[in-house]
Amino acid sequence: MRVVTRLQSALALPFTLEDKSVLLSISAGIALYPENGSCAAELMDNADVAQEQAKLSGQNHYTFYSSDLNKTATDRLALEEDLRYALEAKEFELYYQPKMDIRNQTAVGVEALLRWNSPARGFVSPMEFIPLCEQMGIIKPLGEWVLESACQQAKAWHSEMPELKVSVNVSSLQLDKDFIDTVKAVIAKSGLDPKCLDLEITEGIFLENKCMVSELFSELRSMGITISIDDFGTGYSSLSYLRDLPIDTLKIDRSFLMNIEEDDTSKAIVNSIITLANGLHLNTVAEGVEDVALLNFLIQGGCREVQGYLFSPPLPPEALSQWVLDVEAWRCHFSFT
Repeated sequence: MRVVTRLQSALALPFTLEDKSVLLSISAGIALYPENGSCAAELMDNADVAQEQAKLSGQNHYTFYSSDLNKTATDRLALEEDLRYALEAKEFELYYQPKMDIRNQTAVGVEALLRWNSPARGFVSPMEFIPLCEQMGIIKPLGEWVLESACQQAKAWHSEMPELKVSVNVSSLQLDKDFIDTVKAVIAKSGLDPKCLDLEITEGIFLENKCMVSELFSELRSMGITISIDDFGTGYSSLSYLRDLPIDTLKIDRSFLMNIEEDDTSKAIVNSIITLANGLHLNTVAEGVEDVALLNFLIQGGCREVQGYLFSPPLPPEALSQWVLDVEAWRCHFSFT
């Protein structure tokens, strides 16, 4: 441990490389002889397992090897193998959760949500497999499949629901120089009107390359596609991008809406987000709406759209079609005071 901390301290000092100041951080895994291995090869393998765990903990961390870590690494490797196979075997599917316009009580869109029903594991939480897909580098082909499938489904719905808009979550790792061409190809193949496509992107993307993101969003919006900022208020701390970047919608993160009746701070934050969005002529969507009291609060505050289990959980395509067309089944939730 002393060796690692000395290395971290030494490498924390900035140095100059081609006239630029550079900072380094290190992640270290530690295996001890003889507890963690009887030969150099075994010790190195176990130190490598510990290092992978240290990297998952963030920058400048170190981790000692343990048998639990080995099990974790083995489980992770097995999950990675299953994910690669799942992509090839087309085990993924999309569910859709409605978005409701609370001003005129209509279903105006759906959010496409990725689901994985593994034959061996059953339903696997997106919180478990999506970050791993990003780390493995397979999020780009998976994201392209999601975009193509959602656009094709939305186009199929338009014979009965011509105004229904589909929202697709996009990882920051998908936003490269080829992304515009990918979107154009998907739009052309599906025949979907670009105005019926919304792309949801988290705030963290603005930390990476503001100029590139601005150009990318501008081109997407010139096609008619809208841009939503997902989980607003939980990521990027600066509000300057609301002024400078071409976006259309702020999605209020569900963490601000939990127990809002007893939490005056959350009430103030939500009202501030809605006021800010309205002042900037942006749409607002509240996620995770599960009771009428919360719906009333959002209506009174001026929020425009909501989604959540109060109206419907995410549904497979066939069930979603039936739900949207059964107007009376969900309009009853708007019996507010």
